[in-house]
Amino acid sequence: MLINIVTVWNTVYMAEIIDQIKREGGIINDDDLKHLSPARRGHINPYGKYQFDLSNSLKGRLRPLRD
Repeated sequence: MLINIVTVWNTVYMAEIIDQIKREGGIINDDDLKHLSPARRGHINPYGKYQFDLSNSLKGRLRPLRD
């Protein structure tokens, strides 16, 4: 289940990044998109402790993208 959650999370953020690049006038080649995969999970630590600050909730919004 963790892999599925990470894949959905990555898909949502990858789509947002691609949309932002297009909004800013960037050119995205369809052939390059074929090589993207949301199945990457190296940035996830399934063994650590997690703390969530619910007072700073995004309430249905995506967290800001990094520059």
